Amino acid sequence: MHENDDRLRSAARDTAANHAGKGTPVLGSREPFLPLSFATLAAPLLWALHFAFLYLLEGFLCEAPVAGAEAVPAVIIIATLIGATLCAASFFAGDAWLRRVGALQLESHAFLRITQRLLAGLSFVAVMWSGAGALMLGPCTFAY
Repeated sequence: MHENDDRLRSAARDTAANHAGKGTPVLGSREPFLPLSFATLAAPLLWALHFAFLYLLEGFLCEAPVAGAEAVPAVIIIATLIGATLCAASFFAGDAWLRRVGALQLESHAFLRITQRLLAGLSFVAVMWSGAGALMLGPCTFAY
């Protein structure tokens, strides 16, 4: 059992030594975690902000009788177009963002690029789906 542990530690040291001069970060090195995470998760964060904005707006304007509730669908459509545009920009600018945070040097660059694009595409669909209710229902219409 201990022989396997020693072999794994030796292999990890060899891998780290092989990559040390190449500028390729390996597991356990100081990768730019926060910028890399933000570049990869920008579109889902945009969707979450869009989703929260829509529901807070609808809840606030429709719960209390305030003037301007008729403008809710227009505001939702504008917010949806802005959110969808930003998600699409995230899809197309993802490579530039990953390059800017240094992800090209990582061994997982291809995985990060594919993940970022899939998340951006999924977030685009989610933003459009969240805003579709404004086109189908009138302002302050509840389904129950």
